[in-house]
Amino acid sequence: MLELFFEEIGEADNFYHLFRQDNSDLKVIRRRGQGNRVRVSGDNEENVKESVAKTCTKLFIENKESYYIQDILKKKFLFSNSEEIEKITEITHAILEKDNPYYEEKIHDHQLRDTLMTIFLMHLNEEEVHYNSIVHFRLHHYMDELTEVVGFAIDEYKREEDYQTFVHTLREFVKNREPIHEIIHVIQNDPLQFYRDNGTQITKEEMNEMKENFPLFVLGLPEDDWYISPFIVLSPNKIYMYGENSNEPYTHSIMNIFQERIEFMPLEYFPFPI
Repeated sequence: MLELFFEEIGEADNFYHLFRQDNSDLKVIRRRGQGNRVRVSGDNEENVKESVAKTCTKLFIENKESYYIQDILKKKFLFSNSEEIEKITEITHAILEKDNPYYEEKIHDHQLRDTLMTIFLMHLNEEEVHYNSIVHFRLHHYMDELTEVVGFAIDEYKREEDYQTFVHTLREFVKNREPIHEIIHVIQNDPLQFYRDNGTQITKEEMNEMKENFPLFVLGLPEDDWYISPFIVLSPNKIYMYGENSNEPYTHSIMNIFQERIEFMPLEYFPFPI
């Protein structure tokens, strides 16, 4: 049997309910008058320890992880703006949960959930376990790794800020520039294929000539860009884009820039022979 002691009755409540929810085969008890204590027992001691460690990990993530992330932001990275702290905290959680394959690739060495569970498991050797003592004094390795992930989240936040500024600049430019083409049709491909409204394709040579006569560098666009630059150079009043994935990164950016001027449709709706 393991007995867990919590400084706050609320944490004991949360642990009790989380444990019961995930471990119907194990016995969990709370005695009247001992609200900050929870007893767990079962036939297999190792199974009991592993289940307790999993629940302690879940409890920490739900109750304390955001606090530690924000504490790192304030004390180690000297952030004070509450909105920035909130946004970076959200990004950190997305990274830890690996909500995006990009995050999975970037932090494959950081398995913080496993690290956290291992730490709890290592300190379940006494009959009475002080949850808060483990949290306060035994999470050094976890905190070091969490600090690295928070640093990565800050980089992601700054990258997103730069991206939003870039998109806003292009959006304002497009909004204030007189349209050169009324309508263009675009096939989502690599490279993109551009067509006039009469069905004739705009060749790469034609596009090169138009790009050469346009100061793309003023907008921060590289000369070798073939995704966003053609749209800026053509400055259409309406864009019909045809393809299979409107969430593709470059397509998403173009839709952010042109907003109500662009309409995305399945490739089968393309009106001209390919």
